[in-house]
Amino acid sequence: MTTSLYRKHRPQKFSDITGQRHVLTTIKHQLETDRVAHAYLFAGPRGTGKTTTSRVLAKAVNCLRRKSGSAEPCNDCVACTSITAGNALDVLEIDAASHTGVDHVREHIIGNTRVAPTSLRWKVFIIDEVHMLSLAAFNALLKTLEEPPANVLFVLATTEVAKLPPTIVSRCQRFDFKKVSVPDMAERLVQLVAREGRTVGEEAIAAIVANADGSVRDAESVLEQVLALGDDPITLDQARLVIPYTDASSVVAFLNALVGKQAAQSLELIGKLAADGVDMGHFANEVTDWLRRLLLLKSGVRASELGVSLTAAQEQVLSELVARPSAAALVTMLSVWVSRANELRFATIPQLPLELAVVELCMGGIPAADAATPAPTARADAPATAAGGATTLRPPSDEPKKAAKGKAAKAPAAKAAVKPVAGEAAPSGIPHRESPKDPPVATLESLQSQWPTIVANVKTQNYSLFSLLRGTRLVQVSGDLVRVGVAYDFHLERVREPKNRQILEQALAAVVGKPVRLEVVVVPADRGPGFKAADDALQPLLENFGGTIVE
Repeated sequence: MTTSLYRKHRPQKFSDITGQRHVLTTIKHQLETDRVAHAYLFAGPRGTGKTTTSRVLAKAVNCLRRKSGSAEPCNDCVACTSITAGNALDVLEIDAASHTGVDHVREHIIGNTRVAPTSLRWKVFIIDEVHMLSLAAFNALLKTLEEPPANVLFVLATTEVAKLPPTIVSRCQRFDFKKVSVPDMAERLVQLVAREGRTVGEEAIAAIVANADGSVRDAESVLEQVLALGDDPITLDQARLVIPYTDASSVVAFLNALVGKQAAQSLELIGKLAADGVDMGHFANEVTDWLRRLLLLKSGVRASELGVSLTAAQEQVLSELVARPSAAALVTMLSVWVSRANELRFATIPQLPLELAVVELCMGGIPAADAATPAPTARADAPATAAGGATTLRPPSDEPKKAAKGKAAKAPAAKAAVKPVAGEAAPSGIPHRESPKDPPVATLESLQSQWPTIVANVKTQNYSLFSLLRGTRLVQVSGDLVRVGVAYDFHLERVREPKNRQILEQALAAVVGKPVRLEVVVVPADRGPGFKAADDALQPLLENFGGTIVE
């Protein structure tokens, strides 16, 4: 089995580590002046060199041939070779994600600190993903971390430093690792390709770097997949078989259509990309990145400070796009797009959330029904309809002639109230509206006949409430007051809960035709005829054997 690329070419010296100059400068100076701290905390995104730097530091403090005033390990002595091979007894790498308990910390860390180094100068504990330790484990480690024995060095590495207790962070020298820049990442990949004796095109390298998002390990893993294609040289088209990649021209064309509110063109582009097998999640992320860049440029940030490497063509496209929408419009576009993109993982149709975002941004969402189908307006010269249904002819309207006389004559006419002539319909242009009819008055008898239907409608919203209502009955209906009787105090409390009360009031209002006021009272089963027992299974027994329910 071959060794993976990122392990095969793992940096063995500080000078081999990609990026992180702000961290390496300080650590190298401490080594050169022999002022090494007893505990370090390396925090930052995954794949940025935290564990690699920890191992090189362990070699540097234990190197037998390291020159005075130098920080680089020799990588030839017994100490360096044993650490590189991973069989040094005095360098312990602990995965905190797999050993989170306090017992493991006491046995393997605290207990080992009390034993002097066996073959090296320093005993080094590298605790990876340290934020996964339990609170009890942190408390057990606290005293040892504050006052470790001589020649003991702790290196804590984490991707989520916010989860660490402040007492742990304050006892370490903290170094924050950053995402590796595009030029440094590209240079690293070119070196690896040369060491492997292969040829990969610049466009393919750029695509790998863009997909890695600042993680060297991710970039090297993708490069290994690309090299496994076997072709030489490897072009961008071949690399696309491995890299989740969206053509920049497609993103630019989509943004042009989206900014211009061209819904049809935007939807066609999404459909074409989906038909071509493009990952919709990756496409959504690409559009999000471009919208973010537009927003930053609109806010006054210079293109060189965006944190990404852009080609001259991309900078030209950004400068043209940024002049079109306002900052407020970009904020809205970005918010809607990100919100819809988060729905992709739940979508049965992969592109549907993005299509909804396009419609929402280009067409202002779904209009109201009245606005979508406006009622036709009668013409001014249309024949009027008499009250009896006959059509009466009217002379042509002379309003256009009067309107030409000026705004002064038109304004009073617009404000005057128009009264229809008796026996005729309303004047043309004024929609005829029938007066709303009052809903019929609900009575106790009418609601009692519909009570099973009302209870059944509640079942779809709250089955627990439906079960309670099966043993209830209507007691009184007076105006908008509806009084419901229950058998027990427990049922009374449950039905009176705000959520249950609202569901029942809505079900009643749907039948009555207007809002109602609900009142729930306790009515024992022996009060009033027709009260239904909560357990329907008892009713046949009562009828057959003539029994009664007793409390």
